[in-house]
Amino acid sequence: MNWVLIATLSSVVYAAVSLTDKQILSKHKLDLYPFCLFAGSVNLLISLIIFLFLNIPSLQFIVIIRGISVGVLWGLAIWIMFSILKKREITRVELIFQSSPIFVIIMATLFLGENLSIPIIFSFVLMMFGSILASIEFNKQSSGLDKKDLLFLLFSAFLVGVASIVLKSNSKEIGEIHALALRGIGIGITLGVPSFRISSFRILIDYLTNIKKGPFIVSTELGAALANMLIIIAITSGPVSVVQAIMGTRPVFIFLGSIILTIFGIKSFENWSKTNTLIKMISLIMVTSGLITLSLFK
Repeated sequence: MNWVLIATLSSVVYAAVSLTDKQILSKHKLDLYPFCLFAGSVNLLISLIIFLFLNIPSLQFIVIIRGISVGVLWGLAIWIMFSILKKREITRVELIFQSSPIFVIIMATLFLGENLSIPIIFSFVLMMFGSILASIEFNKQSSGLDKKDLLFLLFSAFLVGVASIVLKSNSKEIGEIHALALRGIGIGITLGVPSFRISSFRILIDYLTNIKKGPFIVSTELGAALANMLIIIAITSGPVSVVQAIMGTRPVFIFLGSIILTIFGIKSFENWSKTNTLIKMISLIMVTSGLITLSLFK
């Protein structure tokens, strides 16, 4: 399967996962700690299964550390995103969280000697202004992002960018499956360990045993595992900057998914006033146009 198709499929699956996460955090009001405890535990369980049933490759210690660091960085970024997603509109949060291609290109230029062409600079400007536009609050009903939210989301996008570069540099020495396992250990350390407490465990058990709520968190983590595997395959198979640009289209699918949820009478936690809908559409067009330009001229 072509890595472009794999990256696109991963973006679609991630979008569905993000919409489900928003339902869990906002509609079901599950606390961040039990939510992250479950996410971290599932990643650790997947890693354990991989290492139990597949031969552990002979790897240098530095390669293992780099593989785990990918998950640590990604997990920290996810934690930041979840904490803001709980209180803000998902389309706004995802537009900025998915700005990691900007940092990937900058790091590739600084550390790999790649040159920035005029179209690439133009794509940066589009994506940056589109992300800033998405963060602005235009009325009291809108859950716009304040400066603190914006800076933290940009920092989380930077962490994802660094993790992607490290993952790509490790790809020649480790296969996709074991890259997923090492990444899972890192995410488990970042999300699961800090969230491990008796109160969080009890809340999580109550949520999982609720027949109406439990399937939500199980499905979202299974979807996340599938999306993680797909993105690792795409990054190890294709140019990391272009793959990240394709992944940056996730807000488009989230926007479409939010519209579908609204049509079917399911609360999407979006402000659909004319002004805010117009601003979101303009932001999406700017960011997506920048990503397309980035992928075409990289």
